[in-house]
Amino acid sequence: ALLCAFVTRCIALSTRHGILPGVVIVPVVCGMFTLRASPEEARIPGYAASMYICAAGAVVELLSEPLYCVSQYFQLYRARMLVEAAAVLLRCAASYVLAIHFQLGLLAFAWAQVVYGATLIVGYTVYLTFSFPGFSVSVLVPFQAGRRVDGRLLRFALAYTWQSLQKVVLTEGDKIVLWRIESLVSQGVYSVVFNLGSLAARFVFQPVEEVCFTAFARLAGAAAAGTDAVFTAHRILRLTLRLMLLIGLLFVTFGPNYSRALIWLLYTTKYSETAAPTVLAWYCLFVLLMAINGSRGTQAGPQFEAFHHTGITEAFVHSVAGGAQLRRLNIELLACGAAYMAASLLCVRTLGGGTTGLVWANCVNMLLRIALSYRFIDAHFKRSGVAVGFPASGVLPHAVVLAAFATCFAATAVSERLLYSDAPKWLVAHCAVGACCGLVALAVVFLYEKSLYTEFRTVISRDHEHQHQ
Repeated sequence: ALLCAFVTRCIALSTRHGILPGVVIVPVVCGMFTLRASPEEARIPGYAASMYICAAGAVVELLSEPLYCVSQYFQLYRARMLVEAAAVLLRCAASYVLAIHFQLGLLAFAWAQVVYGATLIVGYTVYLTFSFPGFSVSVLVPFQAGRRVDGRLLRFALAYTWQSLQKVVLTEGDKIVLWRIESLVSQGVYSVVFNLGSLAARFVFQPVEEVCFTAFARLAGAAAAGTDAVFTAHRILRLTLRLMLLIGLLFVTFGPNYSRALIWLLYTTKYSETAAPTVLAWYCLFVLLMAINGSRGTQAGPQFEAFHHTGITEAFVHSVAGGAQLRRLNIELLACGAAYMAASLLCVRTLGGGTTGLVWANCVNMLLRIALSYRFIDAHFKRSGVAVGFPASGVLPHAVVLAAFATCFAATAVSERLLYSDAPKWLVAHCAVGACCGLVALAVVFLYEKSLYTEFRTVISRDHEHQHQ
């Protein structure tokens, strides 16, 4: 009974104070997008209605946030796995049925978003009800008689809302620029490229980032007791960055010369004859920078994890920085956001880069954030007793590995120019060249970066020994 009361109290406070800013912001953003729609957008059937339905879906999804937080606090990971899997599947099913069978067009995807948020609430509520008998869904109602708003908690929620808005500018500024100054065709091309490129962040980079964030936070707490934890953190960060750099180099080596083939295989000539292959080729460079800094929020869910785990370097910074340092870093990141928006306008309009210009601006933004994080990391290790700080040369792969990647890039570039065409036999030949080069690159990495695996095993085994002592 006491545990159920505690859970109910946590959810009630989160709903009352954490939901209030979102309930205010969502209608404002919805109205802005609806009133400032271009003539091309206004002619789309159901555009305005879809915006309002999406806003309602966002509020419904926001109401599931307290339930998610409680399930995470009590480590109910099975709940997250089951509920979010069911929500995604039902959203996909709703999109298909409403778009294909009922011919609702844009409205189908808006209603699917409502289904997604409702499934989260129902799923978490059912799970928590069975886990904590006596739990009631009425705690999700943010405005009830007798409930008083705590000013301190509300200020706390507003502070996190402001930080999230800063992250939105940093991570979603390209879409805002695209919406304002580019056509729907360009928006569609960028959406295709962004969804393909974000697969690397979702399935490769983000899991590593989350593990590193937890490890750095634990080592930061242990560092107060001695310098061993500081050296361990230094070594883990160096090894992880080298590993991520190798993964990013694979994308830069093979991605640009196979972007056209991939677009053609997935979307046929509908997109392969547009600017999509060129944009995707440049996006591979951005993937390399994401490998170093992080996935920049490419996966957003009810928990908004993308705003908490912002990359390898930024994960380390946020796990060891103090309150004053974080406030200063947030101001610097906001300045990066302003520079990012300016770079977007410059690359898209002044330089005539179009959709490709947005990728250039993203690269500039990521380079600025990497520079800020590196400056902090280097100073942190020097203060902590690691005399060498954090030299960038420590994360670079072996020179032979870099030469092998450069050779493979040149070989696949020649192959694309000489062999590639829409004819299947030439496409197979081009892919065969890429497969051979890939095997060569992996073999060189295995031979010259074998110490990376050995060092990782050593660090992990020593870390486990320290935990059990």
